Amino acid sequence: MPSKNVTPEMKKKMFPPDGVPCAKNMKPDDYLFQACEYGCNTQALDRALAKKANVNARNKSGMTPLMMAATNWTHPKYMTFLETLLAKGAEVNVESEYGNTVMDVLNKEIIHYEAAREKEIKDQADRREIMEGRGPVGWGYGTAEDQKKTVIWNRPAVDELDDFKMMPQLYKGKALLEAKGAKAGEEAFNPAYLTAEEFVEKRDKVLAKYKDKKYKMYNGQ
Repeated sequence: MPSKNVTPEMKKKMFPPDGVPCAKNMKPDDYLFQACEYGCNTQALDRALAKKANVNARNKSGMTPLMMAATNWTHPKYMTFLETLLAKGAEVNVESEYGNTVMDVLNKEIIHYEAAREKEIKDQADRREIMEGRGPVGWGYGTAEDQKKTVIWNRPAVDELDDFKMMPQLYKGKALLEAKGAKAGEEAFNPAYLTAEEFVEKRDKVLAKYKDKKYKMYNGQ
């Protein structure tokens, strides 16, 4: 494959003004997004807020720190994280590039994990049938006696699995945001089902709402 020389002009187009965020040039907003995206690290959150990070900053995809934090509902400090961001003035109805709010983010999490939970319940029932010799018999399955000899991995009950045992906290987070007035985006859209012209029209309509500097990241992203 032919090599390509990266010029300073190309770098300016590809990266923020100060280059790729790293330990040497990270701005307060970078620290805040990092704290919210990679687990609920309350110490990192406090450090970012102490640096006057913008809790309503929108990144390149229009995501806010609150949207990022909302997906970390399996962490024990999840509610503390959300409450801290809200206390610092995080707005609950800011929209992403595709018109999604934090409520849309949570609703998608709930739909995904409730479906996964139902599938795990069915899978556990199927494994129990095989272990007790009550599964389907015949070619490819063997007899009921054969099935009883099958080694079935011991797994906890569905709601004791790591993927699902924290789901009550997900609903608590949703209730907290609803109490603060959070709503699903009225103009949320899926770009996969739009023509290029329709996408640009809808995207620009969303972007027009967030020209105020309070929604901008300090690092220029």
